[in-house]
Amino acid sequence: MAGDAAVRDAVHEHYREQLAHSAVVGATHHDRMGDLPDALPGPRPMFFFAPDRVTKRSADWGREGLEQRLADAWRPYLEWTGTWLQVIHGEGPEALEGAYLDLLDGRIDPAKAHVLSLPR
Repeated sequence: MAGDAAVRDAVHEHYREQLAHSAVVGATHHDRMGDLPDALPGPRPMFFFAPDRVTKRSADWGREGLEQRLADAWRPYLEWTGTWLQVIHGEGPEALEGAYLDLLDGRIDPAKAHVLSLPR
């Protein structure tokens, strides 16, 4: 999923021809991507790049059709998170630094989402 060749290879070896699709999404483990073996069982991994999908779906459905589908897909998620997620707004470099340091130290509650803005 994020570029780790060992994980990709293990998934492909386990599912082999039953694997319907293999996607590379991001490169969090760019240091462990490794080469793509020619003999990798199952489908060839395809790189997923969100802007390419937005371009394709905009061409397929039009801008308004894409926006409507996105809104429809997000609605259940927003309703679900509205029952437990607390959004905390912060502004300025101090708020950004505080949230970042809290995150690094493991002091951020997963039920709190920080939305931070810097001055323009």
